[in-house]
Amino acid sequence: MDSIFVDNFSEGWKDENFKTETDGSLFFSGHLFRSSGDWVQMADQTINDTAAIIEKSLLYGRIKEPVSIVVNNISTTVNGANPFNRAILRKDQSKNIKLEVNDERLPVYGISFESEYGVIVDNFSFRGISGVELNKIDSSFYKAVNDAGAYYDLLIFQYGVNVLWRPNDINFNWYSKSFLPVVQKIRHCFTDADVLLVSTADRAFRYDGEYKSAKGIDSLIKMQAAIAYQTGCTFYNQFETMGGKNSIVQWAAAKPSLANKDYVHPNNRGADSLGTSFFAAIMKDYKKYLTTIR
Repeated sequence: MDSIFVDNFSEGWKDENFKTETDGSLFFSGHLFRSSGDWVQMADQTINDTAAIIEKSLLYGRIKEPVSIVVNNISTTVNGANPFNRAILRKDQSKNIKLEVNDERLPVYGISFESEYGVIVDNFSFRGISGVELNKIDSSFYKAVNDAGAYYDLLIFQYGVNVLWRPNDINFNWYSKSFLPVVQKIRHCFTDADVLLVSTADRAFRYDGEYKSAKGIDSLIKMQAAIAYQTGCTFYNQFETMGGKNSIVQWAAAKPSLANKDYVHPNNRGADSLGTSFFAAIMKDYKKYLTTIR
């Protein structure tokens, strides 16, 4: 699903999400879509090999009876007795697909574009959340995703900046009590997947007329590392990777800049830098692992 471009769509789709729904039926993305006659056209932007076969699958929730859909102007039906279901819509060289859903009973999670080889990445971002919202999703649903053919090998969670929303907060025990059960649930349900927790990045507030790193950032990162340790997850300190204290201020002042002057969000150059460092850290540990099995 990563880097899939929504080429065009009709306006009638209904979006149930973390902010509006709490019945446990949402997907990792925090969304579920319903339609009674709307369509969406999507295109892959990641696969450069023009000869590659791309499997385009509909991901959806439980339905009691078969539901009619239209794929590339051809009618078909889907069934779904499980909390999580996957139906192959097309498997060919085309990078495009058009889906029309005519029944609101069908809970749509998305369309997955996957090649026959390579690394497949799902990148789910939901603005303004801290990760505790994932606890709204039932364990039975997580297990259904896990049982759908080793769906995920690695789960990466990166939260924290939205927890640092007040400049003088230094105690995050409340967050630990809420987020720890989330990680425990994930570890319990995805038994075959590795889990990596990424710390908060730097963010700054104005103190005494000058922008500086949030007072509580060290406390929050220690708490995040403790959760990783308690649950047997890998931990990655993104704050230190950025440069540590006041790094977001330095990034925003750099020429060219690496962050926006809201002192919260890295820009595209900053995101590229973080991604490069993150990949390098993974490969460094992977090379260490290779030495242990030779």
